[in-house]
Amino acid sequence: MTKILILQNEISAYSVVTYNYIADKFDLTVAYFEKDKSKIDCKFSKIKLRSKCVGPFVFVKGVRKLARQFDVVTFLPNLRVFNYWILPFLPHTFKLINWSIGFRVSYTHPYVTNRKHTFADWLFMKILNSSDASIFYMDKSKEFWKNSSLDMSKVFVAPNTTNVIDSFFDENIKRNILFVGSLYKGKGIDLLINSFKKAIDKTNSNIKLIIVGDGEMRSEIETQISSCGLNHQVLLTGGIYDEKELVKHFESSLLCVSPTQGGLSVPKSMGYGVPFATRKDAITGGEIYHIHNGIDGILYDKDEELSDLLVDVIRHPKKYIEMGLKAKFYYEGHATPFHMAEGAIKAISYSLNS
Repeated sequence: MTKILILQNEISAYSVVTYNYIADKFDLTVAYFEKDKSKIDCKFSKIKLRSKCVGPFVFVKGVRKLARQFDVVTFLPNLRVFNYWILPFLPHTFKLINWSIGFRVSYTHPYVTNRKHTFADWLFMKILNSSDASIFYMDKSKEFWKNSSLDMSKVFVAPNTTNVIDSFFDENIKRNILFVGSLYKGKGIDLLINSFKKAIDKTNSNIKLIIVGDGEMRSEIETQISSCGLNHQVLLTGGIYDEKELVKHFESSLLCVSPTQGGLSVPKSMGYGVPFATRKDAITGGEIYHIHNGIDGILYDKDEELSDLLVDVIRHPKKYIEMGLKAKFYYEGHATPFHMAEGAIKAISYSLNS
């Protein structure tokens, strides 16, 4: 079988299902230098690499020597990880594919596709063009390069997503609003609680807000819940890491909300038949672009609109149940780990034949 090497910082738990699909087609090895977070059986080989940090940069040992043993190497074109992104500029006989968000995104460079290009973006584009193919997390990323010299014929999309398990979709038990994720300021949980308070004051509803997660803001959130008089309507569960337990909260929810950040919880929520709501300019790796606004989820403009959205959920639950069905339909047709693997396999096949 064709030998494939994937170079990553870590093996994320959510990526294993995708890698297993790729391993059904190729002899796959995943190399990493941080953590192996895999929680299920892996059909691929794993190699832990040694690394050294020098300031903000990471130098990974033995990358080029390892890469020579493979037919195709995919790598993360992170400018901080020198031994990965330098590969296209060194002599090599193997095919090279970069696999990433598609352009430079961080807290200082958010997912804005019409921002001005910098020198670092020019270097990033050189890495993309010097590779045999590129894999982007979302089609939206192509917009950043629309006026550049990037060869779009070599760009493939592997929609960034996560796996879901079997679940029930029973509209008769859908009665809650849900938040899932770590508890830190970047997600706007305080905004969600305040908006929820306004919504129930306006509707006199007994709907519940379920907050699943743990983190630095937990004690602050507990204080806010108490000061708002919401102890009986806001449930703070702590972290839930058993998917069979987590799925029960999705099954009972009308809407999943994260006001200012939308990552992999977006496709997870959609996969469980729950529409996702977040602000249009939320911090994201592109996952909010799974959402088709008003059809299978909500992208709102301003924080002030969130309480009105929650009022609408309370007064028109069937509307959000129907959105949830459409979200599930979208996920199953376009955003499963199989679809992510399919995009990567297309890029690999292209590179082998180019």
